[in-house]
Amino acid sequence: MCTKTALITGASSDIGQAIAISLASEGFNIAAHYHKNFAAVQNIKYEAQKQGVKAGLFCFDLVHPKQAKEMVNAVVKQFKSIDVLVNTMRLSEKPCFSIFQLYGLNSTWRSIMI
Repeated sequence: MCTKTALITGASSDIGQAIAISLASEGFNIAAHYHKNFAAVQNIKYEAQKQGVKAGLFCFDLVHPKQAKEMVNAVVKQFKSIDVLVNTMRLSEKPCFSIFQLYGLNSTWRSIMI
């Protein structure tokens, strides 16, 4: 079984929940980010535990660089690494992509988005 960790931003969205549950079924530990909708991510933790993997729920407002950094630090503290990053966060406000900068992924992120 895989022991890698996936961080899903915007995990409270329908697509975020589906991706998180799918990755849990593949053996990934799940770090589920949400901003306001705690009720929507509770099912992720339940489903992950049914699959025998760990799940953490992380409430942060990623519009703010300080909170993005705090979230990454909290995820790494709990899971020791972030191996997969899935961004399903709604872009209604300008997000802080310092998550990618913290891990030296800025050029990788740009190449994926182009």
